[in-house]
Amino acid sequence: LSDTDFEPTCVDEDSDCSCYDHFRNFTGFLALVTLIVIAITSLNYVRRNHYNLFYKAHVLMAPLMIITTLLHYNKSILYIAPSILYYAASSAPVMMESYWQKKTKQQSRKCDPCLTSGGTKVASIETIKSEGRPCVSITFEATSDAIEKFYPGQYVNLSCPEISSISHPFTINQVPSSNQVRVIFRVMGSFTRDLAYRLEHYQQQGSLPKIQLDGYHGSHLRNEQILQHDMAVLVAGGIGITPFLSLLHEVYDMYSNASEYQQEDGNDMVIMNNQTKKEVVLHWVCRDTSLIEYVKKEYFTPLLQRMEDDQKKNSANKQNFQIKIVIHKTGQHAQK
Repeated sequence: LSDTDFEPTCVDEDSDCSCYDHFRNFTGFLALVTLIVIAITSLNYVRRNHYNLFYKAHVLMAPLMIITTLLHYNKSILYIAPSILYYAASSAPVMMESYWQKKTKQQSRKCDPCLTSGGTKVASIETIKSEGRPCVSITFEATSDAIEKFYPGQYVNLSCPEISSISHPFTINQVPSSNQVRVIFRVMGSFTRDLAYRLEHYQQQGSLPKIQLDGYHGSHLRNEQILQHDMAVLVAGGIGITPFLSLLHEVYDMYSNASEYQQEDGNDMVIMNNQTKKEVVLHWVCRDTSLIEYVKKEYFTPLLQRMEDDQKKNSANKQNFQIKIVIHKTGQHAQK
């Protein structure tokens, strides 16, 4: 056999006449397969119950899809390059900061809301029982520097090496009037189920598993975006209330101290103008009575009590600002 025996036969000018032409069809098929795998593992059921599969499939399949797509049609780089550049530009600084924090915290051995070798110090754990799946509240100790860096609506990547080497994103909020941060989650998939079990198991024995937090991640402009409008309507469902817990407190603080913000940055005078009447309305749809009572006790009651005390002082600026919280209790035991 000679080398020419394996070369494709060119029937006419419009047919595939090179090895690359035949190979291109195969790469196109591979690109389609990787895309299907990504789509299937992105389904809500897979993300909720098999997060490790969802995460690993995306990490492995996404680069393979890009490579096979480029091999199938090299000019597709013109469409893919902007997205790759945007991802690299937004992810590289976060990765560098995370690496630097990890390195410095390992040297100083401080427990801060970032990834450390010793884990983050847990202040308290509370299981919120319900008719269905329970919720778990984990309160962490935080330094003053960590509290200053926190913005409402942000999230952290939480990892427990005893359960999984992959970290999971959770919304984090600040405990009102304290140097503590808190993660509240509902037991849904295998990770949260194992984490809740280990926390309850270790708590009974007086010791806790090592928990690491990497953060903060997400936008820091949520509160300013709300104050840009005379009226803002927020809608949350179930455990999705967590991003709004610290947000309401922060918005009220910013509006109450509007004159201080104006002195710091004149560009924010319109946003922080406390002479304009503003109203924030939160609609929360939830069927979990225990979760509602917990959130009311820890977040809503302190905020509303503070607003009531301020109104008694006849502060005109604070009277111009209103926060309304409407809880829609659903389920079999909902009140009509």
